[in-house]
Amino acid sequence: MLRIVKECLKKFLPPPTNSFMREVTIIKKEINIIKDQLARQNELSAQLLSRLNEQNDHLGNLHGFLESINHQQNDRLGNLYSFLESINRENLRQYFESHSERIAIKEQYLELTQRLQELENSKTPSKK
Repeated sequence: MLRIVKECLKKFLPPPTNSFMREVTIIKKEINIIKDQLARQNELSAQLLSRLNEQNDHLGNLHGFLESINHQQNDRLGNLYSFLESINRENLRQYFESHSERIAIKEQYLELTQRLQELENSKTPSKK
């Protein structure tokens, strides 16, 4: 019964001031602690964001540098390809121009080898 009366009085009367203020102080301290933690987290986040931006800028510069090197190498490879292509054309031209000369040399070679065989055959005595 006493408990019921206390509960009813609590609904109409304010809580004791000292305990209420103590609770308010504890809640304020917890709020300040959380506020400080959030401030530290915000500061760390800002530092990390700054470092990420610096690294992003650095990577952007590096990308541009590598792209320029890639273009230079592509240009060099294009020049080398053109040079080798012109050499190949020149070699093919010489090959086709010397076709008749090569045939003549081949015929001379065959003629000389045939003469050599004839000479060897004439030097060896025939056995009868």
